[in-house]
Amino acid sequence: MKTIKKITPYIILPVLTAIIAFSNICCTGKNVEKPCSTYLAEKKGEVVNLTESNFDEKTATGIVLVDFWATWCRPCKMQAPIIEEVSNIVSGKATICKLDIDQTPSIAARFGIQSIPTMILFKNGKAVIQFTGLTSKEDIINEINKL
Repeated sequence: MKTIKKITPYIILPVLTAIIAFSNICCTGKNVEKPCSTYLAEKKGEVVNLTESNFDEKTATGIVLVDFWATWCRPCKMQAPIIEEVSNIVSGKATICKLDIDQTPSIAARFGIQSIPTMILFKNGKAVIQFTGLTSKEDIINEINKL
């Protein structure tokens, strides 16, 4: 019995460390396709992934920029780091979201998205500005600041 008591802390500590490390990887969205929960995805400076089920809720209040994109779109891939930068800069003032048009074609159709990347800036649920094509960080931030 004494041996088990002495070994137990040596077993428990690495196991707890592994659990904490795994939860940090999963719940920060690193090394996984999507974050573990919507709450954790909305930390400051993070881009929120939209779906058909959460689109209306996430765009209903405040200033929200939605990037309509697709995995096969090269200009969308060029726009992605710009969106990340904008998210860090406007953190607390606007929510930055991405919507994969291949996963949510009905929402893309609702807004008449015919070319991508297209970004729509919403204010309290209403679309107020639309950007089509590769758009600079400065242009996006200037429009957000105007609202």
